[in-house]
Amino acid sequence: MLAIMAGAAAVTAAVAILVFARAGALYAFAFPPLFALVAANFYRLTVIVDAETITASFGIGLISKTVRLADIASAEIARETWYGGWGLRWTGKGWFYTVNSLDAVALNLKGGREFLIGTDEPQALLAAIANSLKTL
Repeated sequence: MLAIMAGAAAVTAAVAILVFARAGALYAFAFPPLFALVAANFYRLTVIVDAETITASFGIGLISKTVRLADIASAEIARETWYGGWGLRWTGKGWFYTVNSLDAVALNLKGGREFLIGTDEPQALLAAIANSLKTL
């Protein structure tokens, strides 16, 4: 993921330089910092399970979601499709946070919504959630 982002950043910077060199368009240099901000927000996903909540946050933490354990009806391992992409996605029933995995843990919330958390270790995340739910 980091290699893909680094390559895309290099291409974005090269295009900005070419546009500026040919057209003198200073606005072309707005895109590399914008790309860097997006990359800083989506280069990793951190999941924290504590006694009362589950928090999933992207990159530097500007985008995050916290779910109270009391709001969870059930949790299960899920697998998403490859063509859905990475990042922050709406699934029709709820949000899916992922950076590089099709494997996920689906949190089925009491209100009928769903929240999916992408992970390379779905069994470990599900076990941590189940352990925290037992203490409620």
